[in-house]
Amino acid sequence: MSDFVPRSDAQLTLWLTNYSARLATYGKGLSLTDAEIKAQQKLADEIIDAIKGNDQKHKDWRSTVQATKTTKQTNLPKVRTLIARLKVAPGWSSAIGQAMGVISSSAQSLTPVVLAAAKPALRADVSAGRVYLKFTRRPFDGLNVYMRRKGEGTWRFVGRATKSPFVDAAPPLTAGSAEIREYQALGVRSDQELGQPSDIVVVPLRD
Repeated sequence: MSDFVPRSDAQLTLWLTNYSARLATYGKGLSLTDAEIKAQQKLADEIIDAIKGNDQKHKDWRSTVQATKTTKQTNLPKVRTLIARLKVAPGWSSAIGQAMGVISSSAQSLTPVVLAAAKPALRADVSAGRVYLKFTRRPFDGLNVYMRRKGEGTWRFVGRATKSPFVDAAPPLTAGSAEIREYQALGVRSDQELGQPSDIVVVPLRD
């Protein structure tokens, strides 16, 4: 059997308001005393007030949740920006990062042993006199790229690669002539070189 009392708070508020008003109209004709009518109306008013209070609290809660979301969206990028700056500061170390809690769980799972054995994979393409070095960055923050011309004994630092491909646009040492270059890369995390050097990539280049 269906109940005549509405289930939803909105409908129940309307129903109780009508019930209270009709009691004042029909109550005495149905043998109710003034005290009984007022007692029923008080019960109805208490329920209505409770529903209104609940609605207000729910609105306040939604407003608070939205305000919290907005504050996080505004402030956290600024926090991340400063942390990124700290990670390239001269005194930075992974120990400081762990103490501050600013190293991700996935990064923490990369133990020193794992990082020590990690080795960048490097390959090269040549186009329009430029060398394009392609690589996969993980598990490093980036790669330090080194170059030497074939026959040279000393590696020269070319640049920090954080996005593949890294482009070396330096022309051959002697204009109009061809040269053979060798490239090698080392992984970098927290501004420190780690892991094993990549295999040497040999690149024939012509101006």
